[in-house]
Amino acid sequence: MSAFRERADPSRWPANVFLGPTRPYRASRLAVFARPWPDASTATRSWPLGNPSAGTETPEGTCTILAGARLTRAERLATEVGPGVVWTYAGTRLQLTLRPLLPHEQGCGGSEGHGLSAGSAGGATVGRARPRGRARAVPVRIS
Repeated sequence: MSAFRERADPSRWPANVFLGPTRPYRASRLAVFARPWPDASTATRSWPLGNPSAGTETPEGTCTILAGARLTRAERLATEVGPGVVWTYAGTRLQLTLRPLLPHEQGCGGSEGHGLSAGSAGGATVGRARPRGRARAVPVRIS
């Protein structure tokens, strides 16, 4: 596993694979996947950024896209509350999963299953590597 981690670390890659210097990826849009949460005994926090259940249906849940100030607020909320939070909107308990959209992604389609639990937004350091096919996010679930 250690050898894999070393190979996956962009800081250890040869300089000739990059088109420019590495920098943190800052998404301009964030996918929010909402699923009902059945356990009524779980403590909740109110979701203040509009109805997360009024978007596009996907296998991962109902997806809405946030951008601009709403994206910034969602990232701040996720960092403040930590993982494992159950959210409510209009009296409905929800599990929310947040995932930054990559530059080639137009919306919710194709982004299922690659998210961070809504208590764990953050950016990954990535390099601008030469493309070798379609970029894919690594599934991560923090709970």
